[in-house]
Amino acid sequence: MQKDPITGIVRVDESKCVGCWTCILSCPYGALVRDEGHKVVAKCDFCPEHEVPVCVVNCPNEALALSLEEG
Repeated sequence: MQKDPITGIVRVDESKCVGCWTCILSCPYGALVRDEGHKVVAKCDFCPEHEVPVCVVNCPNEALALSLEEG
């Protein structure tokens, strides 16, 4: 995993993941899940192909908001 120094978004390098799931067990935030279809770890990547993540755009109650702040 690598943290983007500008946005702070952490991304998974799927080419290096062997699917051991150790990161899932040790993550204190519960942010990681198994991608059974690809046998790698998965996490939110903030939909880099979209201006705003799809979950934020489609939340019917506007309970989700995007805030990328340094810190």
